[in-house]
Amino acid sequence: MAESGRYLFLSRPRRFGKSLTVATLNKLYSGSVKLFEGLWAGEHWGFAERQRPVIWLQFASSTFQAVGLAAAINLILAEQAAKLGGSITAG
Repeated sequence: MAESGRYLFLSRPRRFGKSLTVATLNKLYSGSVKLFEGLWAGEHWGFAERQRPVIWLQFASSTFQAVGLAAAINLILAEQAAKLGGSITAG
């Protein structure tokens, strides 16, 4: 799944681990080695080679209903860019 380079749609029932799966991938690609000590990923993942900037859009905490979807996405992207030491500009 992590190596396919394709878009994935995770369709599972509520409370079935979708968020946990995405959170795990986030931590793997963010290089959180200590979280995986003693686990298979801790020994086989190759954190240094696979570390990537992670942009995670979470709409549950967004105010998109108040400001509109486009504005909320721009706000979320700006926050994510700031976390990664960058910024975004309107295109």
